[in-house]
Amino acid sequence: MDNYVIFDSYISSDDFHLLLYKEADKTPEQVRSSVTIPGMHGKLDMTYALTDEPIFSNRNVTYSFYIDHMYGADDYQQVIDDMRNKLHGHEMIVKPSSHLGWHLKANVAVGDYDIEDDTGTVNVTCDCYPFYLRNSMTEQSYTINDNETHEFIIRNSAMWSVPEITTTAIMTVEIDGTSVTLSSGTTKNAGIILRSGTRKIRITGKGTMTFKWQEGML
Repeated sequence: MDNYVIFDSYISSDDFHLLLYKEADKTPEQVRSSVTIPGMHGKLDMTYALTDEPIFSNRNVTYSFYIDHMYGADDYQQVIDDMRNKLHGHEMIVKPSSHLGWHLKANVAVGDYDIEDDTGTVNVTCDCYPFYLRNSMTEQSYTINDNETHEFIIRNSAMWSVPEITTTAIMTVEIDGTSVTLSSGTTKNAGIILRSGTRKIRITGKGTMTFKWQEGML
């Protein structure tokens, strides 16, 4: 089961007798915005007028499969009908073997099958959220044993995220020039954003602060 795709709980190789032979994964395009102003050369780029975060269009991924007799498929049409009934038009969590530990959120479309050299082939196209999402939430904890301010590093993938923050005491966190004081407990604060890449954070207060967030990569 080296080359496979999991659609929710359905495994392509086990449930549909499919062997993945090609994966076409198109990089999402950045969504850009511009306006034309009379009397001005060119266009005025408004892409970052509302947010510094780059915005991307949906990701399109096509999985091409063989339907082979060695997997027990005696009737290609029966296999396709089964795939259509279970997959076609459904919003699903898609986990390709090429990205272990990550998944896509996608609308799934099952294409028609063809016959090549006595072997059936079929394409499954997924219209996806732009990012591959980590299967488990990412957690990072920082402990301070005094009331001084300490500087730490936090790393995030491409997708910006507002983390869930849990503190064991009243503590202050500063990131990218924004400072927020948090009471003991768990909260989300829109002022604390984990942008992509490696960031420096400053934490003040005696206790432990834990960040928990959904990572997404392009």
